[in-house]
Amino acid sequence: MAAEITPHDAQYALDLVKRICAEVGPGLPGTPQERQRAAIIKKELEMHLGATNVTEEEFTLAPDAFLATFPGVFCMLAAIILNLSVGRLAGISAWIASLAAVVFSILVPLLFVLEFALSLEVIDPLFPKKQSTNVVGKLRKPGPGCAARTHLERSPRQRLELTWLRLIGKGFFVLSAIFVVAMMTLVSCA
Repeated sequence: MAAEITPHDAQYALDLVKRICAEVGPGLPGTPQERQRAAIIKKELEMHLGATNVTEEEFTLAPDAFLATFPGVFCMLAAIILNLSVGRLAGISAWIASLAAVVFSILVPLLFVLEFALSLEVIDPLFPKKQSTNVVGKLRKPGPGCAARTHLERSPRQRLELTWLRLIGKGFFVLSAIFVVAMMTLVSCA
């Protein structure tokens, strides 16, 4: 049975967030501010769960890689402009402009499917890496046995992920192909 969250518990969580905001402030992943926030959370978890039930995990990430998806808007605009100007650009043959438009229009949905739907790091290797940290606390019953397994303790096959691939199975590939063909049709008909 789930325990009820009392007003005291809610106030404790709010006070912790206020303390972190006042003492550390904002900061991107991989910055000293993130490490300071992790240290505060680790100390709080150790007070409630015990030092043996709290660990810190290091991992590598490319914090600026997500911003690289924004130039996709310019790729789509370039595809539209190239499509509308086919045969009107001096010095560029119509088939080169059309081919460039198709490449620009395919690039954006392809990167979207690879990065977000299939969780493949395609853009990340192009950006500088930084070290970041996670703080993990294990909930245990008083005494020997584990009360509940956290999602981080599960094997990769048991880990739950909310991705389109898991949600609709192999139909994801059919829907992705329909999406790409629709995008190409929209851009080429414009």
